[in-house]
Amino acid sequence: MREVFSPHPFGFGVQPFFWWDAGDIHERVLNGGDISDGLDKSGNGENAVQATGADQPLLDVAAQNGRDTWKGDGVSQHLDCSVVLPDEASIFMCFDGDNSYADDYVLSGDGAGGTPAFIVGFTPVATKYNFEFFDGTTRGVFSQSATGFHVCAIAQDDTTVKGYFDGVEVFSIASTPFAGGSLVSLMSVDSIQFYEGSFCEGFGLPKKCQGWEMQQGSQYLMNRWGV
Repeated sequence: MREVFSPHPFGFGVQPFFWWDAGDIHERVLNGGDISDGLDKSGNGENAVQATGADQPLLDVAAQNGRDTWKGDGVSQHLDCSVVLPDEASIFMCFDGDNSYADDYVLSGDGAGGTPAFIVGFTPVATKYNFEFFDGTTRGVFSQSATGFHVCAIAQDDTTVKGYFDGVEVFSIASTPFAGGSLVSLMSVDSIQFYEGSFCEGFGLPKKCQGWEMQQGSQYLMNRWGV
């Protein structure tokens, strides 16, 4: 049975503006054992795609909590996207941070319209999860020592960006709004720096969620993926 996103999965009352779920067999297109298309589960058509076979992430069957993941090699494998960000947004990501590369961005933006170059810089560095945020003038970084699968989330409006690690707030800094920018890559930055590890699930909500909502959204992913 196809999994459906409820209008009120955590009591938010809004639908995602993008949602990629490696664990849902109905939301992907395979090229042999690789992922050519990660379909947008939100229904907005924000698919993450890769036409070049050698650059397609691997389908890793039942890799985490009995669910499939999409695995990047840290060399070239990634999916391209073009997700326009609303003025306010909350983005949740579940992934594996065990790797040896220094610049592995799981999800990156284009920096357009005065928005951050790395809107969601969840950068697993060795045994650290680095949240990196850059809006052209202010750069905020938070490092969390951890291994294995975890949930990282970020919430922003026109004044503040907050980061959460497994549902716990870990930083809050002043920022500019997302308006005019887009998410452009899953598992890479500018098709130069590539993610090595396993992506589980990620989605964005068109609002700056409150602390309890960030906790509930994170808990949804933690429960589903056994974090």
